[in-house]
Amino acid sequence: MIKLTKMFKALGNPTREEIMRLLRKHTEMNVSMLTSKLHLAQPTVSQHLKILLDAGVLKVRKEGNETFYSICSTQIFDMIDKLLELYRGEPYKEKE
Repeated sequence: MIKLTKMFKALGNPTREEIMRLLRKHTEMNVSMLTSKLHLAQPTVSQHLKILLDAGVLKVRKEGNETFYSICSTQIFDMIDKLLELYRGEPYKEKE
């Protein structure tokens, strides 16, 4: 149950929610890409990514000096979609 609590806590932040939406749309991004889209400082984005990594919802891939982040499993979106539909009546879709 602790892992589930940690995951929900990690996803319960607006910035981390936006990171998840961006990764859903772009599949894989590095810190620079996320910083550009979020208009936040690199250390702030890195801190949010660490929380998502520790919660087990992201994975990393190294390519040279770059680190790319992606969602561990797209099934997480199925779960989030169902929860949001249940409580708010809206699916977890990217912003248009």
